[in-house]
Amino acid sequence: MKKKEELNIMANIKIIEELKANLLCIIGEFFSLLTKGTNIAQDAILNCISGAILILYVLAQKLGYSCAEVDDDMRKK
Repeated sequence: MKKKEELNIMANIKIIEELKANLLCIIGEFFSLLTKGTNIAQDAILNCISGAILILYVLAQKLGYSCAEVDDDMRKK
């Protein structure tokens, strides 16, 4: 039983690290797009923002938080 739990923890760690890397890539693309300022860039900027939010929701779930908890915390701010 312990081996299976260890594998699950390792799989979650790998997924979390991939999510963090994807988030960094999106943030990098976002900052790059901010310098362009064209209509095409505006659509891509919106795409980056929505993509980052999705990744953050999945990351929160992998860390044990529900989407409702994240939403409630955002409303408080």
